[in-house]
Amino acid sequence: MISNSIRSCFLSLAVTFLMSGCVAAGANDAGQETSDARATRAFATAYKEFSGLLAKRSGEKGDPNLLAFVTKVSNYKVTFEETTTDYVVTFDLLPYQGRLLNGGGGQYKVNKSTGKLEVVEMYE
Repeated sequence: MISNSIRSCFLSLAVTFLMSGCVAAGANDAGQETSDARATRAFATAYKEFSGLLAKRSGEKGDPNLLAFVTKVSNYKVTFEETTTDYVVTFDLLPYQGRLLNGGGGQYKVNKSTGKLEVVEMYE
């Protein structure tokens, strides 16, 4: 099993790499962005938005241990799916101290054609 610190480090490095454009710079012979590059950019967009939301929550009142847990992106299972029109990135909160919590996380839909974040559904 991968420890949270290793997973957090890996996720941070992966997103830093993605956000730098190293992976997302792919283009075909016609100069158009490839579908892999669009998918990478969609993931990076959703990740950046979700990370920013978590950072804003860090000042909320409540149990400091729980708050520290829910405001770290490494404590979320991240899934990436592709539909005919969108890239869908879902963040699901992992169990806290062995217990599932209600809410936490969310789903982001990025339009495949425009690359724009179109739908954000946060779990309450």
